[in-house]
Amino acid sequence: MPPGQYRYRLSIMRLTNTRASGGDITPSWAEIVKRWGSVLIAAGSEFEDGTNLHARRQYEVRMRYYSGLIEQDRIDVTVSGKSRQLQVISIATDTGTHQRETVAKCAETDLNPTT
Repeated sequence: MPPGQYRYRLSIMRLTNTRASGGDITPSWAEIVKRWGSVLIAAGSEFEDGTNLHARRQYEVRMRYYSGLIEQDRIDVTVSGKSRQLQVISIATDTGTHQRETVAKCAETDLNPTT
């Protein structure tokens, strides 16, 4: 691996159910592991909804091989001073390097745990 390739601190988050003191179950995001990784913009698009203009970005997140990542997870990372929440869309393992790297395609989102 080239030096400095994994320069972002990634927090892998998983949606869990938490029981409140009144007995209600509330969904919340819990950190399951921290990893070093790289974050690259893979694609971007814009669309108009009435009078509002929305932008979407897709990212490629690379990290050393991690078998615990699933498509329902979220990756929290700070890029260029801005905290981002990236929803995992798909996961690939670089089989050419004997499972040394996990590559996740992600979309930026402002996830609410209730969705």
